[in-house]
Amino acid sequence: MDIMTLNQFTTKVSILANQEDPWAQEGKIERIPDKDERDKYKNYANLQSAADRSKYAPKSTRFSNGKGVKREFGVSIWNEEGKKFCSTINEVWREAFRDKKVQSWISVAWEMWVIDNDFCRHWKNKKGNKRGGGHIDDEDEKDEEDEVGIELLLEGDEGFDDCR
Repeated sequence: MDIMTLNQFTTKVSILANQEDPWAQEGKIERIPDKDERDKYKNYANLQSAADRSKYAPKSTRFSNGKGVKREFGVSIWNEEGKKFCSTINEVWREAFRDKKVQSWISVAWEMWVIDNDFCRHWKNKKGNKRGGGHIDDEDEKDEEDEVGIELLLEGDEGFDDCR
């Protein structure tokens, strides 16, 4: 989040929104235990009834389908709904990014989500004693190892996730 510009962020959100229906359908198909039912999605064009062909047809993207449009440099193939969606979320997130409290909250929430889900982490929480690295002789003052910081993980380190 720290190195992503507002435009990059809102573009990624728009792309996710555009692909939401096809991805949801793919996930649904993967969870169907019956092979014959899954095959209907693969061979939907060969089904007898129009209702079945419609039911099992691949879902289209929300803002673009890329069919029948010649792609030209600098020209968007998104429909008006998609362009309006991009503009709206750009305005909303611009206001959010201007507010340092909201920006900080977003960063903290993202980091918490990444940690909770072990998503593409290049760091791990260091374990140690919060009072410093010295010895503590008094048994009452010893705590279990606490998280005392963050350790950067490099490729080859144990726990490194290369996100591929």
